[in-house]
Amino acid sequence: MKCGGTVVCVVLLAVWISSAWWRVWREFPDNSWVAIGDGSVEVGRWTSAIIKRVERPGWHVRMGRGTFRWWFFWLDEKAITERSVPLWLPLVVVLAPTAAAWRRDVIALRRWRVGRCPKCGYDLRGLGPGSVVCPECGGAWRLPRRPCPACAFELAGLSPGALGLIWCPRCGEAFRETGEATHEPGH
Repeated sequence: MKCGGTVVCVVLLAVWISSAWWRVWREFPDNSWVAIGDGSVEVGRWTSAIIKRVERPGWHVRMGRGTFRWWFFWLDEKAITERSVPLWLPLVVVLAPTAAAWRRDVIALRRWRVGRCPKCGYDLRGLGPGSVVCPECGGAWRLPRRPCPACAFELAGLSPGALGLIWCPRCGEAFRETGEATHEPGH
């Protein structure tokens, strides 16, 4: 959900921003259309054949006005019917649960790095090494135990980062899984 939601958010944001400068629409032979432009999605229909007759049904692209419609737009007149929904609305609908999922994982990772249960936050450092069951919530977790090679601080629950390095929260030393420091302590 997190990765898919992030991709959908990025795509919606790109479409929303670019829709201020580009208008893309599809006209149908029955005098109706669907368009993305001015920061919104619109659906409309020419209700009078005198005013508009679709001669070229299909996809069309033109430069936009460089503006956004920030709110809903409803138009019901004799010759035209149009409904418009701003593109920020689906962006917010997707962004809210995606941000909540990322936040939940960040909190669990922070708890894990300091030796706490990722689910409930219970301190697991006093329990035996290896796989443990959280006495608070019943979640099963495996806490790796290792001392920092520079200051001997117990690094319970810390896992390697993107570069394969583990950072000691006490002295700031970075080292690899093998326990070899990447540079001299204090530098």
